[in-house]
Amino acid sequence: MAKKGSKRKRDSVETPSPITEKNLHLIIDTDYHIGNQGSMPFHQIYNELRDGQVPIDKKEREVWDRVKRSGLPQIVARPAILPYTDMVSFVLDRIGSDGCVLMKDKFVLISYSASNFQKMYRLPVPEANADEKFMDAFMTEHESLEEWLKEWWADEDRFKVKAIRLYLVQHFHSAYRDTAVMLCRLFGEKNCNLFKREWTPIMHVVVEEGKVMNWANILAANLLSAIRKYKDSVKGHEPPFFMAAYVLDLICTTVPFPELNLFWKPDTLAVHEMF
Repeated sequence: MAKKGSKRKRDSVETPSPITEKNLHLIIDTDYHIGNQGSMPFHQIYNELRDGQVPIDKKEREVWDRVKRSGLPQIVARPAILPYTDMVSFVLDRIGSDGCVLMKDKFVLISYSASNFQKMYRLPVPEANADEKFMDAFMTEHESLEEWLKEWWADEDRFKVKAIRLYLVQHFHSAYRDTAVMLCRLFGEKNCNLFKREWTPIMHVVVEEGKVMNWANILAANLLSAIRKYKDSVKGHEPPFFMAAYVLDLICTTVPFPELNLFWKPDTLAVHEMF
């Protein structure tokens, strides 16, 4: 288990304001907030791991090495995006239940599929699937998920089982805290302060084993779910749309943008590293 170490300094960024344009209300999902720490960019976690800027403490370094190996930081890292609300709106208006964006001639312009996410983020090959079978097997082996949560707590004496099964991320040890934040984004949760109890098996295999999960499938399912909820909302009363950066990423891998010098190719960098 990771031990509490010194806090890492991070570049604070200005808290982003929601953007409203052409009847589309976006929440910029490239930064996260924990407690009163202000706003910090997701890609900073990725950059710190890539550049070896991890805590000096040996045990905590080993934990971070496992998180890096899991591939999770690769799919949640994303620099600040331009507010292309018209492009996001274009996708939301045309995407079908299968994740395909069709043009008038039924030409598939973009497919928000797991295989495309796997390719554009250059993710490692999955070693396990976060499906019902995986969850059931974990529960059979570990009767109480709260026991794991307690061990990840920075101050075990202050840990209490929550009836609502939501736990404050800020109380975790640093590696667990940041992994929890990354899972919040992957599952489309706008509030990165709260960790869901049912994510405990995934957290365990990432931080304790460094196991590569089927991140692309998880993202594709959660993104399509978020889009369905948005499209099913009453016209004129649409909720703020989260996960817009993922929508834009796949656009950037499909359509070249010479004005921005964006010409992504599958054999080059992961899409978020182009920015």
